[in-house]
Amino acid sequence: MVLQVQTTQAHIMPAIKKIWHEGRFRGFFRGNGLNVVKVAPESAIKFYAYEMIKNMIGTDNRGDKVDIGTSGRLFAGGMAGAVAQTAIYPLDLVKTRL
Repeated sequence: MVLQVQTTQAHIMPAIKKIWHEGRFRGFFRGNGLNVVKVAPESAIKFYAYEMIKNMIGTDNRGDKVDIGTSGRLFAGGMAGAVAQTAIYPLDLVKTRL
């Protein structure tokens, strides 16, 4: 994250030394707790949305389930990822700001 927010040319070793100087070993994991809190609901939303979209795509006019194929699963996965990112974006923004 340090390398992402630097405005000048980023170098790895000075960034590692700075993190070590500010927080020792624990400094490398600062802010990771919020990332862990973010991942659980994001994954849950993604799995739920994937199954819901897959069922919507794979149902015919009579209500019977049909195989959606690879492209249908790819579309359902992409849409599920978009839904999860949209839902979790505010928490991701807070994580980045911290």
